[in-house]
Amino acid sequence: MAIYKFGEKDFEILEETTFSSERINERYDLQRLLKNCIDVIAPGTKVIAEEFGRWTNSQRRIDLLAIDKDANLVVIELKRTQDGGNMELQALRYASMISTLTFKDAIDIYADYASTESQAQAEEELLAFLGWEEASEDDFGNDVRIVLASGEFSIELTTSVLWLNEKGLDIRCIRMKPYRSNGEILVNVEQIIPLPEAERFQVGVRAKRAQQKIEKVSNRDTRKRDIVIEGQHYESVTKRMIAYLVVKAAFDRGAEVEAMRALMPGSKWIVLSGKLDGKSVIEVMTKKKAERGVEFKANKYHLGNEQIFYSAGNTYVLSNQWGSGTQEVVEALQNAFGLEVDVEWD
Repeated sequence: MAIYKFGEKDFEILEETTFSSERINERYDLQRLLKNCIDVIAPGTKVIAEEFGRWTNSQRRIDLLAIDKDANLVVIELKRTQDGGNMELQALRYASMISTLTFKDAIDIYADYASTESQAQAEEELLAFLGWEEASEDDFGNDVRIVLASGEFSIELTTSVLWLNEKGLDIRCIRMKPYRSNGEILVNVEQIIPLPEAERFQVGVRAKRAQQKIEKVSNRDTRKRDIVIEGQHYESVTKRMIAYLVVKAAFDRGAEVEAMRALMPGSKWIVLSGKLDGKSVIEVMTKKKAERGVEFKANKYHLGNEQIFYSAGNTYVLSNQWGSGTQEVVEALQNAFGLEVDVEWD
């Protein structure tokens, strides 16, 4: 389809060109610009890596790796050609290779890409983008989406993509067609698969997935349990308190906090220099979070003065957000520090 400029007396057709003839390179031009404004071709996504290739014995690299608001991984492949080459096959390989990435992996990958000051900062930025209050491995990377952006696509490629989408994949083809106008290069960006009109159908699919996620949350284990730790019996205890009580028991037996931290997700702890009480921790964390545009949720931590841990000149505060994975952490602490713990998990 041609693009016209609205003139004084008539419509002036713009000169169609190609990226190749304009000497526009895939990586050093298209990729360089798109990674900083990815919404041009993939709205609602955040780039977490460029030229990603952490494969075993492979030189293949994903042009741009991103995540979307639903915590899905997104493979983004770019071509300046007029047929797209075999980019759909490349992208499928990449999608299978990254399908096992965890949220912790994403934090590591993004920390390297964004050159953040720390893993904690990288995690905060990803949590803020996803709208999560805490990390949830169960909800991360359940699907892998693919976005293909090219000057044009061959009939073989589009046919393959349409068939794959019918089989349940989520692949989008974005045509980026360059034009010349008064010495400038304009780019018409158009989603051609699926057609915008077909988005209505996909709304129903997304609604179904959202309902499934709601049902998954509602089916989460919220039972209270009796537990015996080192001969001490506790009745009707929540998972959040089970985790705290086991950590406290290990600490009382001389376990180093850093050794315990190594056995659980890093997001489960706040670590601050010096000896701070609960009120001071809230003040410090509120200020730190505010500097990054994030709200500190004090109710997500065990902040009673008697619940705070002190070791090696530092203050340690344990999260009270525990769900899936609690049993694994408790068993790891039990085995590492010789604790006697008796709890009925099932």
